[in-house]
Amino acid sequence: MTNIGAILLAGGLSSRMGQDKAALTIAGQTLLERLVRIVSPLVNRSVVMLSASQKLPDIAPELLDYFVIGRDSRPEEGPLQGISDALPLFGTEVERLFVLSCDLPYLNTQVLDDLRLLLTPAVDGVCAEVGGRVNPLLAVYFRQFLVDAVQPSAAGRSCMILVDDHPIARMQPPDDDLLVFDGINTPDGYAKAKRLLESPESP
Repeated sequence: MTNIGAILLAGGLSSRMGQDKAALTIAGQTLLERLVRIVSPLVNRSVVMLSASQKLPDIAPELLDYFVIGRDSRPEEGPLQGISDALPLFGTEVERLFVLSCDLPYLNTQVLDDLRLLLTPAVDGVCAEVGGRVNPLLAVYFRQFLVDAVQPSAAGRSCMILVDDHPIARMQPPDDDLLVFDGINTPDGYAKAKRLLESPESP
């Protein structure tokens, strides 16, 4: 898939979690490593966005060639700044981009591929929707739309500008996997994900 890439946002403050969410482990993998494994079969280039001084969370050596690292140019300005800083790291041959936060432990490759297939020229992007709420950081967009949307300055702006007043398709979780789009923001959410994903019945 030579014309699709991924921006993996791992540089957030994680204030409600109290620690770096990207470095949390479930079933022996950091959340960032899980995300790299899930998205890599679908893209030819990923950019992992970290804050300026953030250490890269543990990732298996065999995955290091699947991404490059980008750094936020302005501290604590939110995910839109991370997207803006990531865009120049892709060539013009990349026409579509996944935008994914790193706190998505239930995500899988198949549902991301289903999301990708909904991106048509009739819309600017496709976002996950849970309970009527759209998540612009679990989405796929046309690269040129992102370039236009985050200019001239992304600092401090809400990532909802990627959704509001734009033709954006929405995808709800499948009935047989209702947690697939859920993120984790608190220690309780992390404990729940560990319990479910580390159980013997977990796929």
